[in-house]
Amino acid sequence: MNYDEGNTHRSTPFSFVSSNDIAKFTSFIENNNHKIKYNYTVNYKGESKAFKSQVIETEDQALTINVGDTGVLQATVFAGDLNFDQITQALVSVHYEDGGNGVGPLDWQVVLDKDHKQQTIQKVIFAPRTQPFSYSVKYNMKDGKEYTVTGKKNPAAQIYVGDPFSGTKQISVRAVGDLNTDIQTIFVDLKYTDEANRYTQSASFALNKANSFVDWNFPVIDEAAGKITYSGSIQFADGSVQAIAEAPATKQTLLLGRAHDDSEFLTVSLVPDLLDWTKLKLAKVSLHYKDDANQVDASKDYVLTKTTANLPTWSVRLQDKAKRTYSYKVSYFFVDGTSKAIEVPSATDQTLVLEMQMAAVNG
Repeated sequence: MNYDEGNTHRSTPFSFVSSNDIAKFTSFIENNNHKIKYNYTVNYKGESKAFKSQVIETEDQALTINVGDTGVLQATVFAGDLNFDQITQALVSVHYEDGGNGVGPLDWQVVLDKDHKQQTIQKVIFAPRTQPFSYSVKYNMKDGKEYTVTGKKNPAAQIYVGDPFSGTKQISVRAVGDLNTDIQTIFVDLKYTDEANRYTQSASFALNKANSFVDWNFPVIDEAAGKITYSGSIQFADGSVQAIAEAPATKQTLLLGRAHDDSEFLTVSLVPDLLDWTKLKLAKVSLHYKDDANQVDASKDYVLTKTTANLPTWSVRLQDKAKRTYSYKVSYFFVDGTSKAIEVPSATDQTLVLEMQMAAVNG
């Protein structure tokens, strides 16, 4: 350690063999200059080569030479917020290199578990530590799964390994359409895949009139990685089912379902105004629509009496919008106990006017 100012020139050597050794350097001060210069040489156990530092100038009056400045690379790996109820062990791979000082590359692997929550690595590198450590962690979970986190850096000599899940993602699913009379249930399957970390999550939900929305929250290893896909089906009130093909979720909110589009339906209205209820006891109308190519088979029976009012419209969701032909059968039951049935194998009318077939019955 040296002080040189004006006529004052003082140089004192010190030797340290223990971390408890303390030395004191004293000198007169000239021209209010408090700067001193020092350098040091480190000799290692079992090594013939020594490390010599550069000359350092300082005004500090309390000097501490850290391990990283003595040519010894040392780091301690700690278990941070690891949940060992879920994790059996964490395999930590630590890397260091400093090409500018001719060091490395150097690699270590240490294991953290509930009984070994810190591990120390050490290596004589004959140079000060100037670069950060890089490390990756492979988590072995109790359910047998493995997750790997890479690309981590740590500038300090204390490396704290945390939980593998660094954040949370949320996907909101909303039902769109008429959940009262058209759509009965929307089934959706969601899947998150992070191939780089070999991590997946999945969930399934059913949306209906009572529960028309859901938010899916799940932990992720890397918030910037991974993709979400969805698929499912829509079950309509008329019994038909429409598949939702697998697709990527490009937004945080998914809108699933279908708005009502009249062109997608075959609708038939019954008009019984021309029926003579003085001669007719009741009438039964059977409507039938079939599309074998798309596996659609729908039918509906209506029973009409003189007190029947507000007849509902028959509606069938079409898979083939060009196919709008249906068949129907009308059975008339007269007050005199006789009956008559009329079958029409092909019809396209959206308004079906029911007429008396008395001439054919009484002729």
